[in-house]
Amino acid sequence: MVEVSRNDAAKLLKAIADFQEDMAKLRSPLVDVASKDVAKRFRSSPRVRATAQVYGGVQWARLSEGYLRSRPDRVTGTQLIDSGLLRRSFLEGRPGNITIASKNELRFGSNLERAVVQHRRRLLVVDHAGIGVETARAIAQEIEKI
Repeated sequence: MVEVSRNDAAKLLKAIADFQEDMAKLRSPLVDVASKDVAKRFRSSPRVRATAQVYGGVQWARLSEGYLRSRPDRVTGTQLIDSGLLRRSFLEGRPGNITIASKNELRFGSNLERAVVQHRRRLLVVDHAGIGVETARAIAQEIEKI
């Protein structure tokens, strides 16, 4: 049995309320969770001629033969990884990155045109159980600091 003093419970409830009232306080740990999640998705990217499930449980379809004929430089390698620009746009402070934190919301992503186009074909930002667990863990660690 875990015993919690009334004082400790009050502190915990206040910390939770403070975070609920100002999402910006969670910016750093939650952006870190999101960045790592997207990085894992890129690392699990299949070869260009394969359709496969990537980290987060979504399928990325193979590149079309027409595209590969028009871009012979892409015939080998992995999907969505050539220059690295798209992958880096999900890192805070890099070109194309969107990280907005306010009292009411935290947004993370990329506003590169290629990110918008590719997200329609191959989901880049995915809501899945693993990111839920990591988000909860990050919030719990922030609460423990108080």
